Amino acid sequence: MNQEITIRQAQESDKNRIREIAGLAWHGQGAGWFLQQKYGLIGGKTYIDWMWPSIEIKFKTMPQWVLVSEVGCEIAGFVCLVLFPERQTARIGYNAVDPKFRGMGLGKKQITHIMDIFYREKMKFAEVVVDQDEGHTAARKVYGSFGFEPTVILEMRYGEVSKVPPPQSTGNLKFRPAVDADAPFVKDALATAQKGWHKYSVVEARYGIVGGRSWVEWMWQDCQNELKGDWSRVLIVEKGGQRAGALVYGLSHDNQMGQVQSISLLPSVKNNEIIPTCIGGIADIFRQKNVPYWELDSLLTTDGARQIPVEVCKNCGLEDNAVVARGEYRFRQL
Repeated sequence: MNQEITIRQAQESDKNRIREIAGLAWHGQGAGWFLQQKYGLIGGKTYIDWMWPSIEIKFKTMPQWVLVSEVGCEIAGFVCLVLFPERQTARIGYNAVDPKFRGMGLGKKQITHIMDIFYREKMKFAEVVVDQDEGHTAARKVYGSFGFEPTVILEMRYGEVSKVPPPQSTGNLKFRPAVDADAPFVKDALATAQKGWHKYSVVEARYGIVGGRSWVEWMWQDCQNELKGDWSRVLIVEKGGQRAGALVYGLSHDNQMGQVQSISLLPSVKNNEIIPTCIGGIADIFRQKNVPYWELDSLLTTDGARQIPVEVCKNCGLEDNAVVARGEYRFRQL
């Protein structure tokens, strides 16, 4: 096939084709696909039904950064970008090619076009998350050829809430919902527990200050944007009446999926016996809300160190056959 390849801004009329390509590209790979294979239709929807809203919303929030690639007169791929001018950082989001057009160098052409945009917009850094599964082997190779280096790995383990053991008695350890006055403590707990693990911390250690602010400030800004003032999604861990940690959780898939997003315990209380108790406390909330499935997010370093050991995951009801997805957070200077 020797046809001209062009890249342009996507139009509303391209949506159906973009959704079709997403379904083809992520068939047989990615967390959503594997979840569907193990548990069936979650909330009565397919993996693409759950993925599509996060793509479609880009047409409203940043339509200029939804691009399609055409081979001849047919849309063959698409990509979504996000630019963060204050961080001087740009992100490559969803990036897919229809399988029948693979092998033409289309992926490389899309990334070359993307990098030109980043330089034009005066970005200084670029980031991307790429899955570690076999289906993304070629993608990892292409991103590597463009200088994107792995910095940290996000691991997502999925299981059934009913299999999470209830929180065990740990003496004077208690949980309570956070309130506005806890915000400074939550920020400090996150900074203490996530140093050396959080992607921004690893990037700062490797590349220096990004966007003129410390990694803690960027992490905290992301956290506040995610919470949107809803402190009910944060549990304060107390020991002996003193604050000892903060747990952040969320709900997705129309409340069919609970997410344990971060476990930030102070060094004085952090140990592998307390983590399952903390997760059990969050699982109790999921049970009260009749949430059937849950996700545990944790981090791995590129040399294999684990934020939450596998044995602890098993103690939380996530057995070896749990669905596991890993995404490499890759970064490069421009």
